[in-house]
Amino acid sequence: MKIFLFLSTLIISLHVSAQEPEIRRERVFTGEGLYGFMNGAADLFLEYGFKSLVNRDIIYKGESFTVDIYEMPSREDAFGIYSMHVFRCQHADSLGYIDCISPYQLQAVVNNSYISIVFPSGSSKAQQIASELITLYISAEHLSMPAIPGELKSSPPFSGIVKYLKGPISVSSASRDLTALLKNVDYQGVWFQADSQTKSYRAVILFSSSDEQEKFKQTIPESDILHADKDSLFIRRNEKENEPSRLF
Repeated sequence: MKIFLFLSTLIISLHVSAQEPEIRRERVFTGEGLYGFMNGAADLFLEYGFKSLVNRDIIYKGESFTVDIYEMPSREDAFGIYSMHVFRCQHADSLGYIDCISPYQLQAVVNNSYISIVFPSGSSKAQQIASELITLYISAEHLSMPAIPGELKSSPPFSGIVKYLKGPISVSSASRDLTALLKNVDYQGVWFQADSQTKSYRAVILFSSSDEQEKFKQTIPESDILHADKDSLFIRRNEKENEPSRLF
């Protein structure tokens, strides 16, 4: 009898610990169908080569969550769109992958997936169990980190510090100076880190060809170039000052 009670208790405990989320709603968006989910904000995702989104509203262990899993072409693209949505983190890059925990949201990058988990209650319980949803929906068995250049930052945390920019929309949100420099340049991406104290930035620009790299080098002082490699350039520049508003 005691053995039976022990086994029953063990089975119940295992069932509770392996509790599956209750899915209240699930939607899938692909390609330009993302406009049906977020209207104009889809342009930024499409700039990074967005493939698909699985959007789920769920109940898990008594807490409500909205789980969005964006499939991107590469881990760098996933990090890039993540870097455009991460600002102040209570904890950053503390779960074994790229992640940012804030009072009502957990954001993460696992391989080529950008994950956003929103918990409206903001409770400590919701914060603690949110990461469990990542392992339920995403396999991190063969985790591969984005190729963040060591010239910018060689060790975590990267979240909220380093950005990966893919085109004019993301570049314009990061730097007025860089936007002007890259206006007529063919590039593949930009690793970017701003320094608010010195009002400057450092960037590793990945060019589409050596010719584009050489053309760009002619537009900036040589002193701005910290390092040149094949089809990439590591630069440091001062940010443009905001133009004073005019009164009429």
